[in-house]
Amino acid sequence: MVVADFAFFPIQLRPEMGRQSLYMCAPFPTPVEDGLLIEGNEVLTVDGVMTSLYDREVLALVGGERLALRVKVQGACRISLVHRRADGQEAVYGSAISSRAIRAGKGDGSEGEIQTFDLDFQLMSSEQSFGRWFFRVEPLRSDVKVLSATWLVRSAEVNQIIPAFVICTYKRERQVVANVELLTEALNPAPPSLRTEAPWLLQHLGLVQKIDRGSAAETSDQVDMDDYSILVVDNAQTLPETTFSSPHVRLIKQRNVGGAGGFGRGIYEALEAGCFTHIILLDDDADIDHISILRMLNLLRLNSDPDIFIGGLQFDTYSSCQLADAGAYWTPERFERPIGRLAPSDMGTLEGRDGLARSYNSNFNGWWLFGGAVEGFKKFGMPLPCFVHLDDVEFGARVQLNGGRTVTVPGIAVWHEPYYAKVEGWFAYYNIRNELIRLSAQAPMALAQVSGLPVSVMAKRSSRRVASASKQLRSRFRDFVNSYQYGSAMLLAKAIEDFISGPAVLLDRDAEALHMDVMEAYKESNGNYRTSRTLPPGFIPEAPSRGRKLYRIAQIYSRNGNRSLIPGGRAKANRVTMFQNRRDINWKFMRARQAWGYPDPGSSTYHIYKFDREAYAAVNARFGQAIKKFDAHAREAQANWFNAYPEMTSHEFWRKLVKTF
Repeated sequence: MVVADFAFFPIQLRPEMGRQSLYMCAPFPTPVEDGLLIEGNEVLTVDGVMTSLYDREVLALVGGERLALRVKVQGACRISLVHRRADGQEAVYGSAISSRAIRAGKGDGSEGEIQTFDLDFQLMSSEQSFGRWFFRVEPLRSDVKVLSATWLVRSAEVNQIIPAFVICTYKRERQVVANVELLTEALNPAPPSLRTEAPWLLQHLGLVQKIDRGSAAETSDQVDMDDYSILVVDNAQTLPETTFSSPHVRLIKQRNVGGAGGFGRGIYEALEAGCFTHIILLDDDADIDHISILRMLNLLRLNSDPDIFIGGLQFDTYSSCQLADAGAYWTPERFERPIGRLAPSDMGTLEGRDGLARSYNSNFNGWWLFGGAVEGFKKFGMPLPCFVHLDDVEFGARVQLNGGRTVTVPGIAVWHEPYYAKVEGWFAYYNIRNELIRLSAQAPMALAQVSGLPVSVMAKRSSRRVASASKQLRSRFRDFVNSYQYGSAMLLAKAIEDFISGPAVLLDRDAEALHMDVMEAYKESNGNYRTSRTLPPGFIPEAPSRGRKLYRIAQIYSRNGNRSLIPGGRAKANRVTMFQNRRDINWKFMRARQAWGYPDPGSSTYHIYKFDREAYAAVNARFGQAIKKFDAHAREAQANWFNAYPEMTSHEFWRKLVKTF
């Protein structure tokens, strides 16, 4: 239906403490019960990654519709609508003046008079002019209150949607319960009504009838939804059946088949239900922002293209204004070649906000917050059943290769534990194996699009791309053993072996049993790792000086002391090289055979790895055999995985697979 003045992007004026710079510029105004109080000598600039409207992403989803900024104020002020291009050029595109000052103490009500102003505009439509829109409020005579603000579409075709939220969880009972409660509160459910045409849906999903949303122009902290459901897939089976009281929540218990199995199960159930229009995926441990949920749903209502998926930014839960991920382009025909949209940055800075407006190509948005139309999920297929890691990468690259698009929208976000928080650990198996599978399946399609030749022709030629990954695999192994991460090195070898063995690993092997084997292999080779609340005397690593050049050469050829080129064969357990976090870890800055560690960002413990020559000998022998197999059989394995790819991502295969969960 056509809706006038549809408030699709409400602006949060009172963010949490510590996050204000994501919403507005300093100095921050005083929060009051009904809005923000701007003192007469200050100017409020509402320019933040969580409040500004970015041209490129909104244009892709809303089109060239006429938009407006609506601001509700109390007091004499000037409101200015500003556009800032990615290159830093600013221009004022409209302004309004409220001449009625707040006259304190008069008591006749005139001091409380509220005015609402609309400033119309249209999004920029060229790459050169792309940027973001924001606004300023400047008091003219005395204090001013800003009561509300929102971005509007003047006239829009707003589609009715019935979303299914899918949350996969494993032993994170507290976090998932909190997130489900937040979602159900934000979605403002109406009393459930009977649906005689679908009793199964009533019993399991608790759907509700469409309710009156009232004036679409009013901003709200809640979303008056049509029917919706939240599917919680519990891979640990630790949540009691009575955990969720809302009829909108369905708890699905299953064996531990990983995040890919959990999300895949939720997507499968949503598709099988046949009543949903959209599917939205959420991490169980992400800090969800309810305004982001509202904005995402509104953009899904406005966007009619099922080939477009919408995602959100990821902020660092340990440093709330630090961007952790804004999407990336994962090069489909290359091994481990992601190109990030923007490096981890402080989004409270002008440079950070400008950086998000620059030109980029993206085919990946993590499933911390990601969604799209049911028709899109049907068209592009089910997730790769790869247990954990890179399932979202593979899906996003597949979408783009088949004509779809992923749009990561500034202003939609979650706060989540960042990548640097922990070393790769046992994830090394899944990262390497799954990336080799993804490369085998997608390189032929990518190369065919570049060359213009048929995929069948490029399927044979692309095997060289997979075989050439041998160099990166050797480099990965050196990085692991040089930093004494022997468990990860062993799993790298196992990942290569299982890739060479072919698609039966995913098609026929039980995912839970395989994961138990992976964890056992990791444990056996990771005995040199420990956690501690105290540390022996240590030092902060520094870049190598010129005077240590010969030592560095010996360090490289000895695998940082794992081989006997550096004198002294025993581990130096009395000292430890301490890195500030995972991003700083570099084996070149470690002392050979000396333990190293880094602090856990979420606790008061330290992760410590020490030199172990026997562990090195075992993993080196295993990797040597595995890489020989890879060099001999990689091309054959690539063809096998490419041929099995359509089956593994088909709805029919998943129908059989979920019966084993």
